[in-house]
Amino acid sequence: MCFHLCISNPRSNLEKMKIFRLFNILLGGVIAGKSQKAIKIPDGLNNLKFKPCTEGKAGTGDLTETIGNVHSIQIESCEWTGKSKEWCGLKIGSFNTIYVEYDMANARSLSNGKIKKYPKKGEQLNIEICGRIPGVPFCAPFSLPNTNACEQGINCSKRKVKKNKLQEKRVFKVALEIAEVYPKVQVVSEWQIKDPTQPKAPPLFCFNLPLAVVP
Repeated sequence: MCFHLCISNPRSNLEKMKIFRLFNILLGGVIAGKSQKAIKIPDGLNNLKFKPCTEGKAGTGDLTETIGNVHSIQIESCEWTGKSKEWCGLKIGSFNTIYVEYDMANARSLSNGKIKKYPKKGEQLNIEICGRIPGVPFCAPFSLPNTNACEQGINCSKRKVKKNKLQEKRVFKVALEIAEVYPKVQVVSEWQIKDPTQPKAPPLFCFNLPLAVVP
C-alpha cells in the first residue's frame, strides 16, 4: 500500500524516512487471529472513503485489475481530522478494527484467464502494504508480523471459486493497536491481497485509504 506522509515543515528526505520507519510500527501492530467463520460487520461503525488502485502514480491511469470489488470499508472508532474532515484519525493509545467488505465478481472474466481456486494451493494469501513519501521515488513496503489474510477473516479452507457465489459479499477484518510511540501523521495507504501460488494473477482487491494518527 502506498502512503503520502504529511509532515509540518519537513527538513529533508532523511527526516521523512525516519518518521516513516516509526509509522511502520502502526501496521506492524496488526493483531492476527485465526478464524474460519464468516465475519459480520457490527452496526454503528464509521464508513471510510476509499479509491480503487490505479496503474499510474497518485491515482492516475487505468484501474488496477482485481479479482473482486470492494463495497465498503468501515472502522470501529474514528476522529475525523483535516481541513475538510476527510481523514480518519486513529487515536494514539487505542485499539481499532477495520472491516473490508468485498466480492469475487471478476474471477471468471480476467484478462489472463479464470480463477478457479483461491488460493490455488495451501492456505496462504499475502497482505501487501507499501508507503510512498513525497520526494522519495519508491513505494516502501511494510513488514507485518502476520501477512496471512487466511488467518484474518478470509476462509481459505474452501478454495474453489463457485460461479454462483461470485457476487457474494465477504468480510476481511484487521485489528490495529495505535501505540504511544507513533508519530502524528496523515497518510494515503494502499492495501492489496495476493495469492503467492498464482504470481501472475491480479490481487483479490486493491484500494487506497486515507488515515491519520492523532493525539
